[in-house]
Formats: sequence, C-alpha cells, structure tokens
Amino acid sequence: MPASSLKRVFFLSQIRVTIRQLKTDEAPQNLGRRVDSRLRADMLATDPMAAGPVRVIAASGLSGAGKTQVLRRAAELLGGAPVLHFDGYAAVSTFPMDMRAWLEGGADVEAYQMPQLARDLRALREWRTVTLPGGGVVQPGSVVLVEAPIGRELKEIAALIDFVAFLDAPFDVLLARRLLRRMEEEREQLGGRILDVLRADLRYHLDLGRRLHVHGQRVLAQAADIVIDSTRPLDDVARAMLHAAGLR
Repeated sequence: MPASSLKRVFFLSQIRVTIRQLKTDEAPQNLGRRVDSRLRADMLATDPMAAGPVRVIAASGLSGAGKTQVLRRAAELLGGAPVLHFDGYAAVSTFPMDMRAWLEGGADVEAYQMPQLARDLRALREWRTVTLPGGGVVQPGSVVLVEAPIGRELKEIAALIDFVAFLDAPFDVLLARRLLRRMEEEREQLGGRILDVLRADLRYHLDLGRRLHVHGQRVLAQAADIVIDSTRPLDDVARAMLHAAGLR
C-alpha cells in the first residue's frame, strides 16, 4: 500500500480515539471543529503537507478603503483564520521615497519590496508557523488572509495569492476616513499641532494624493478578481469577499 494511503488509514483510525478524548457534552458543531483541529494537528506533526492545500485571499485597496477591518471581520467569519497585516511589515520593507518622482517616472511597482511578507506567505502555504517582524506568532490554516494594498502588483507575492478583492471607495470617503483615523489615533500625541497636521494632509491630497489615487484605483481594480464597494456595511463587505472567493 502506498505511504500516502497508509497515512490516510492511520488518521482515520484516530478519529474514534480523538472523539473519546474530547468532551462530548457540547454542541455537535463545536465538537466537530475540535475533532478537526486535533486531527489536523496530528497530521501536521507527521507530514506538514498532509493537511491539504492552503488558499491565500488578499484584500487590496487604497489607504482608507477599510482593508484591516474587513480582514479582521473575515477572519472571524472563518472561525479565526490567520491574518497578515500590511502595517506589520512596513518596517522591514522598501517603498518609494519620493512618491511624486515615482508617479511621474512611470510608477514602477518594482520599487515596492516586501521580502519578509513573501517568505511568511510561503511558509504559511507550507503549513509552517511564522514569527511576525514585530513579534507575535501566526499559526497556519487552510485559509490565510493578507492585507496587500497593491495586490498582485507586488510581484514577490503574486504567485502566492489565490484571490484578490479590491476594496473600492470614492476619493472623498478615503480622505475622510484617513483624517478621522489620524485624529482618533494621534490626537493626544499631536496635541495642539493636530490642525496643522490635518491642513498638511489636505494640501498633500490636493497637490499629489488625488493623482496617486486615480492611478492606483485604475491599476488595482484591473488586477483584482473582484471589486467591492467598501462603503457598504463592514459585515456585508467581508461576506461578499469570502463568497466571491468561494469560501461561504
């Protein structure tokens, strides 16, 4: 009998043992999840690839599109799927230093380099645990969610992504969300300088930000598998993304 068949027989034989070891006075759906979790752990300990293929679902979009919140909600809907957030990799990545020169010079996406994100995605696809750049551990799962603002345009991870949802929103909504986020997260730190900072943000938007948005919106929407209006309620957006990816 082939080794792969022997493994399947072995793991099937463990189902009854696993169920006996777990509490049986709980809801059937909860028991089912616990049995699956225990068996998957046993399989990974023997053969990391035996747990089946991993699907990587990415949310792309401009700043203020709601990627972080949507992925958090999607992870909850999936029962706690692993998530890699863009901000966690910013310190170990390379981005264009002068966005005006980058845009006017042809907007070469090769200026974006995120090797650590690529390594971690590859590890999760192979059912290996990863340690985040800023600390913390992410366990593998059959579905991995990743916040990738430029989606498959980031060549290092293009081949590692199975599905990309571009979260779209009008420019005024994106700007309002960014300004509100700055006020909520940095108000105490900025103190009396908050109005000066907000004024600078608005001037940047009028001078360059809107042109960057127009370019990004066009390129990223074309490169995505689906475009979702992120002005819809958060739960609706998360469910729409998972449904389009064939997960719900």
